[in-house]
Amino acid sequence: MKIGITGFVILVLGLWLFSFLLVSLSDNLPLWLLGQTVSAQVDESWVEKTGENRAGEQSFQYFIQYSFTTLDGDNLSGTSSVAVGEWLLLDAVGEIQVVYLPANPSVNKLSDARFIPLILCSYIPLIIIGLSLLLAGWSMLTKGFQRIGTAPWVAG
Repeated sequence: MKIGITGFVILVLGLWLFSFLLVSLSDNLPLWLLGQTVSAQVDESWVEKTGENRAGEQSFQYFIQYSFTTLDGDNLSGTSSVAVGEWLLLDAVGEIQVVYLPANPSVNKLSDARFIPLILCSYIPLIIIGLSLLLAGWSMLTKGFQRIGTAPWVAG
């Protein structure tokens, strides 16, 4: 019976990991799957002080405002926070990539294409681990029930 309980715990861990992944991907998934990427102009950039740490060092958040034209010809704008390195480069570049939903262009953000290696390195291992936990948990759970003679979902 211990193998069945262990299998159940592992199965729950796998389900929790997949739930975590779905929640963390839920904001970006529609834009990744259905989004249209276009070039946008940086209209404005600014810095806001966000506070101080214990050592008394100030912390800042960096923002840009951008405007773009959809493939249907609508002119839209958006605001996004960016890392300091990106913010410094934007003054020299002036153009960025934005992704928007064609059905609702007001849903837009900076393109994540610059983060693809990071995204792949973080999500793919988590998906593999979650799938492994689900398979191992299910296997252990069914073996545990086979030892006691039946599984609760089998009518007998």
